[in-house]
Order: sequence, then C-alpha cells, then structure tokens
Amino acid sequence: MMAPARAAPRVTFGIIVLNGEPFIRYTLRSLYPFAHEIIVVEGAAPGARNIATPDGHSRDATLETLRRFKADEDPDGKVTIVTAEDDGHPNGFWPGEKDQQSQAYAHRATGDYLWQVDSDEFYLAADMERILGML
Repeated sequence: MMAPARAAPRVTFGIIVLNGEPFIRYTLRSLYPFAHEIIVVEGAAPGARNIATPDGHSRDATLETLRRFKADEDPDGKVTIVTAEDDGHPNGFWPGEKDQQSQAYAHRATGDYLWQVDSDEFYLAADMERILGML
C-alpha cells in the first residue's frame, strides 16, 4: 500500500531590493514556479539615502521592472510589491534599518515557510525541487 502523496510546502519568498537591476527579474523568474507567493519590498532606509531617489526609491528601473513583471509575468498573482508608502511612510523611506523591510514581508506572508532571498540570488530548478522535497 502506498503512502498518500503529501502536498508541496507553500513557501513565501521575501525579498528586499534597492537598485536591483539587472538581477531582480531573473531572481523572480527563478523563484516563481516554486513560490506560494513572492513579497518584494522595494526602497531605501535612511542610511541608504545617498544611493536612492529623493523619495526613497531605487535610482535604476527596479520599481518599474517589478511593476512590469507583476503585469506581464505573474499570471497566478503570486507577486506582491510593497513600498514604504504602502506601509504608511509617506516620505518614501523605510524607517530604521532593513529589519523594518523584513517585517513588511514577514507580516504579509501566508505560506508554511518564509524564505528570505537576496535580489541577486538565483536557484537552479533541480536544487529548488530537492529543497522543497526535504521540507
């Protein structure tokens, strides 16, 4: 008698990104097939003011790339983009340090597991399958 198949674990991937071009779209593409959801927190903490726009966002096209990915490559609605403004910080900057940004994705996560990923991390599909199999 065979054991019943177990459902794959639902993994929420949390990403903090500032000036993540050209990597962020490749990171999202590598995670997407394995994700229950991907929550991307974009923007700068005050300590990164010198590499952000005056309103606290990426100087490169990161935010536009995220929005384009959501519109064009997210058929299952897995991607959530969060900015400081979305979290109640009208000046566009995240208060404090990166822990505020981590909390922004953590409290939105609905998966069985929360996996923090850097915006320039890539995973091979076979490795992801092995890891999810272990979970």
